[in-house]
Amino acid sequence: MRDHKAEHLVTASSSDVSISIHNPLLPSAAPKILCHHRDGVTALALIPNSTCLASRSVDHSAKLYTFPAPF
Repeated sequence: MRDHKAEHLVTASSSDVSISIHNPLLPSAAPKILCHHRDGVTALALIPNSTCLASRSVDHSAKLYTFPAPF
């Protein structure tokens, strides 16, 4: 998914505990990695015109992040 300004690409996988945040304007830059779940990430949501990124996991947890941020 992309944020509302298309400045970031956010990806996750249900087989992985991490969330990757890519900057498409800097394709050679390493993505920022968030690893706050104990099991695979099943859902991501960016609230339009907001600074909130939400994630949900197979471990039944939900996490909220300030986005974008230096993580």
